[in-house]
Amino acid sequence: MRLKNIPFKDGKLNVDIDNDNKPFVVVYSEGEAKLSYLPNHGETKVITHQGRVKRVKFDEGGKNSKECMVYFWALMIRLILH
Repeated sequence: MRLKNIPFKDGKLNVDIDNDNKPFVVVYSEGEAKLSYLPNHGETKVITHQGRVKRVKFDEGGKNSKECMVYFWALMIRLILH
């Protein structure tokens, strides 16, 4: 799991981070705080519903195999026609 719990007291977060200069995000909802490092490429979405965090989605930008095959065949047809 990418999200790590962050313990806190008296409403103050104490975050220990690995000193790798990596970007990270802290998400707080319903009395819980969690930390996650962001991927080198891609996007991270925080999904909320009625003021609560429901999930965090990580999309690292890779195309699925079906999209790759469609692109491949479109490219092949274009090469054949020219």
